[in-house]
Parts: sequence; C-alpha cells; structure tokens
Amino acid sequence: MFIGIAHKVITSHRKGAPNLTLFMTIPTLNALESGELTLHVKNTGYGYANADPISIAVTASDGIEILTEPTINTIPKQSSTELDIPIKALKAGKQSVSVEVTCANYSKSLREEFVVYPPEPELIAEPSVPAFLQVGEDNVVSLKLRNTGMVVAKNIVISVLHPVEIDCISKNEVKIEKIDPGSDREVPFKLNPSVAGQINIGTFKLSFEDLEDETYNKSIEIGTVTARTGPSTSIPTEEVTLAKVEIKRGYEVLQNNDLRFGIRIINNTDSAIMDVETILAYPKTLFSFNDNVVQSLANIDPHGERTAEYILTPLGCIHNEKIDATITYKDHTGEKQAVQMRPKEVHCVCPFLKEKAMREGEFAELANTCEHIQEGLSFSGISVNEITEFVKEACAHRLYVISEHEIDSAKIVNLAGESIGEKAYYLLTAVIQPYNNFTQVALRAYSDKPYGLHGFLNEIGNSIRHLVGSVQSAKEIGIIESKQVINIIDSVVQRTSFGGHGESATSVNIEDSAVQRSEITSARKCPNCGKEVQADERFCSECEVELRTIK
Repeated sequence: MFIGIAHKVITSHRKGAPNLTLFMTIPTLNALESGELTLHVKNTGYGYANADPISIAVTASDGIEILTEPTINTIPKQSSTELDIPIKALKAGKQSVSVEVTCANYSKSLREEFVVYPPEPELIAEPSVPAFLQVGEDNVVSLKLRNTGMVVAKNIVISVLHPVEIDCISKNEVKIEKIDPGSDREVPFKLNPSVAGQINIGTFKLSFEDLEDETYNKSIEIGTVTARTGPSTSIPTEEVTLAKVEIKRGYEVLQNNDLRFGIRIINNTDSAIMDVETILAYPKTLFSFNDNVVQSLANIDPHGERTAEYILTPLGCIHNEKIDATITYKDHTGEKQAVQMRPKEVHCVCPFLKEKAMREGEFAELANTCEHIQEGLSFSGISVNEITEFVKEACAHRLYVISEHEIDSAKIVNLAGESIGEKAYYLLTAVIQPYNNFTQVALRAYSDKPYGLHGFLNEIGNSIRHLVGSVQSAKEIGIIESKQVINIIDSVVQRTSFGGHGESATSVNIEDSAVQRSEITSARKCPNCGKEVQADERFCSECEVELRTIK
C-alpha cells in the first residue's frame, strides 16, 4: 500500500480516564478502485473506553464511498486496536475521510486528505502454446488479452520481436481497436517449423493507450518449445500463464512542490515472492534525490501487496517527463525475475501568470467545467480584512480580482489569470472567515491544464504564508517612539548618519531629496540668549555671541 499517515491527535491525560490517539493508513487508489482504509486507535490512558458499542462515525468527500461502518465495544487501557474500513474511490482528485470516535462523554476526531489517481486500463496477457510443435504443419499459438482495469484500453498493438510465421492482419503486427473493462480478446498466431528441435517463439511487445492517450508498454516472453516430427494427433496442449505480478504507480505534488512517487507491487499469484526490490530511474538533470534509488520491500505474501515511496525535488518546472523503475524478485522456485515498470508521466509546473480580466459569469462557467484542487490555511492574530489584503497582494500582477463579496463575517475573492506563453487559464477562489480564535483561508484553484494546478496553488499559498509571517515578525519587534522615526521618501541616501541621542533626538523628514555623504546632527541653543542655532554656526544671529567655545 502507498500509505498516507494522518497527524496524531492526543488529549491531556486524566487519571482513570481514556486517552485516545488516532491515525489512519490510506491505500493508494485509482478512481473506481476499492481498498481498505485502516483506522488505528490507541488508548494511552488508564481508563477503559467503553460503550455499547463505541460510536465511530466515518464521513468522506463526494469522491469516496464508505462501504462498511466499523464497530467496536471497548478499548482497554494501555492498548491499541486496528479497524479496517472498506472504501471505494469514485473519482480522481484530492479526497478526504473524517473519523469521530465517541465513548460516553469522551470523543476524538481526525481528518485525513489524500489523492485518488485517474483510472487506468490494465491488460493481462495469457499465452497458450502447445506442449510440442509439429514440423511441417500449422501450429496455433494464441495470446489472450484480458482488461482487468477500470477503463477502456484502446489502440492496442501486438508486435512480434522474434520473426515467426503469423496468420493475422499483417505479418508481424496485430492491431486491436479497443478492449472494454472486464473483457478479453484472443489473438491467434500460426507457426510452421521446418526442422525438429528447440524453437524460440520469442518476445511479443504489447502497447496500448488509455482514454487520455497515455501509452503503456509490456514485453511478453513466450520462451522455447520443442518441435518434433510424427503424427499431429499425439500432440497434447497445455496453458502457459505468465506470472501475475502487477505494478501500479502514482504520484502527488506536496506543498513544497516535491514529488511523492509511489510504486505498488501486487502479488496476484498463489505463492510468495521474495527479496522484492524497486530500482528507481529518473532524469537526474531535472530532479534532486538524496536517498537510495534501491528500496527493499522484503517478501510479499500470495495476493498481498507492498509500496515503495520516493520523495523527489524538482529542479525547475517539470512537464511531460517520465519516471521509470525496475522491479526484481525471486519467484517460488528461487529464480530471480526482473520486471520493467511502464514509465509514469509526471508534471510539476509553476506557471508564469499574468492578469486576465473576465466577467463573474464567465469565471463561474469556466470553474464548473475544469478540474480543481484545494488547500486550507489557518492563522492567528491576523484579522479577516488583513488576510484578504494579503491574498490580493500575493496574487498582484499575476491574477486579476474578478469580484469580492462579504457574506456574514466571511469574505470571498475570485481571481483569474492566464499563463504566459501558453493558452491556459488559472482561476482562484479564496474564502476567508473567522473560526474560534483563528482566521481560516480556503483556497480552491481551477485550470484547464491540471498538470500546473499544484504548482500554482503552492506558489500562492507560500506567498500568503510569507506575507503573514513577515507582518507577525514585524509586530514582535515593538513600537518605535515617534521622536526616533526618520521618514525618507523618494530619496537617495548614501553614507549618511543621523545624530541625536536620548531626549535630544529629532525627527528628520526628507522628501524628493538626494543626500550623499551627509551628516545630519542635532541643533543646539545659544547659552547667552537661548536661540536655537545650527551646529556649524560660529556666532549667534540674535546676540552675536561667539559660539565656538560652547561645549
């Protein structure tokens, strides 16, 4: 499983009372797939969590279906338990699951967000060959293709890499328009060996596309078969089925724009596979990776699965780049096997944006017809109005403010922009509202180019955090007395010192000035008449007393 771990939630300890810690493990799912979410409940308190039964409420976003609600009667003190919750992913995108555990007057809740990946076709190839080939006769070898995925596999091409005589559409290639999910198609090949002995049937290359035109490739090794002379009626046939070890892969873009790449190995055989390792191959000029590319998954039980996870740091915008991997393992006979994972196309784009003016109705129409992702931020000590200004400042020169509305105590801002050099629009809706002692910001990003959504939203979110952090840091510095304030507007000031200490400090305001190598010090008073004089004056203009002796 490709695991997502939620933040731990811990209550303060009371003697004789339960104290629950919750976290969840989420399987990596493609849309239309089912899996099991595991809820881990640990009672670190010294009292039992009791009820008849304990109430466990599970809710999810509209893209996740909860198939079975979990139940439990008691959680003993200083113990833990795990509850499996079957779920089904209905659509791709960022999804969430929330759990609330209640017993008597005690309750604990947890919410976890995770990514559901787009559905993929999955073609399983099952070759059927005779136990022997008959010399001088046509021998039929068939390749049965079964689509075990959730969507249509289209533009299927079977190429023969080893030259054999084939009775099909063309000599060395077969094309199939599509195979629907759950359907299969059998393709016959005709071999007519001229001499007895070991015949290498060779390798078949299988390629196909999904609904988004992404291409998948597989190699199917048939191996060698004995060709012999004699009557064909004595030749038995047998099924030769390839090892069913599935590889699924997916990725998500983290808040810091890193890529979390997961490789899930599924053992669909009736025997364990041992010493499973994943070897990652990635473009080193585009990604930084400080860990080991080889990850050991140990052994995988029959019909079990395990996931390797890699964190890659993009060195720039990534688009239409492929990450590959090799998976090695030992089968039930101890023989080492190597499987090439089909490359996964990854995107991590931070688009360069410019403002795009549009009507509010056009904004709503575009937002309803494209993909979106969302992120939540929380701040303390900053008002709704201040955060609203920070959002607009973070988006300045990149996004155009379409509208700004106030509903009750919340503010809603809609902004729009388009990427420079590419005909793609990026829309943003920000909802700012107070909640308890915090100000919450909900950001929802839309685009007709979904590969740039994560980078777009991450950039905006980071800009808002930076602005809020800068203001909060400035508030911690303290208030400077007005006598010590020096305002300089539209000025060029070089090597300048502003004198004055303590009570004699002055305010200096310079507007539209050019001051270079200047020293501005405090004025003083004539000791004879009390008139204020400049520091460089030798005589008082009022009483004409010589001032150079004044100390």
